[in-house]
Amino acid sequence: MDPFARLGLAPTASPDEIKSAYRAAARRLHPDVGGDEQAFQELTAAFDEALGYASGTRPNPYLPDDQHRLYVSSYDRHAHSPAPPSGWWGPRLFWILPVAGVIFMVSGATGRYFLSVWLGSMAVLGLVAWLTIRRRKGLAARRRG
Repeated sequence: MDPFARLGLAPTASPDEIKSAYRAAARRLHPDVGGDEQAFQELTAAFDEALGYASGTRPNPYLPDDQHRLYVSSYDRHAHSPAPPSGWWGPRLFWILPVAGVIFMVSGATGRYFLSVWLGSMAVLGLVAWLTIRRRKGLAARRRG
C-alpha cells in the first residue's frame, strides 16, 4: 500500500509533514495505549518508506509522472523545484530572467526617465551576462586543453 496514503498525506509531503502525521497516528495506534501492534508496525514501516522518499534518498514512485521525471533527472533534495534551463543559458545564467524583470519593474517607477533607466540597466545586465558567458567558455576551454 502507498505509504503516503497510509499516513493520510499527499506524495509531495515534506519530511516535517510526514513526521507530524506519524506522531499523531502513533499516539492512537501504539500498543502501550491500547492500539493494535500489527497496525503500529505497518504504520512505522510506512513512515520509514515515506520519509526515505521525501528526504530524497530514494526516487519517489508515487509522484505524478512529470515530477517523477524531474526528480530522477536531478537527484537532489529539491525534487519539486523546476530545474534550470539547459543549453547556453546553463545554471549559472538562470538569474538573468528574474533580474531583467526586476529592472523593468523598477524602471517603471522612475516615471518619465523610464526609457533611459531601463536602457542603462539592460546595458549593464548585458555586459555582466556577456562577461559571465565569456568567463564560462574560457574555463571550459582551459579544462579541455
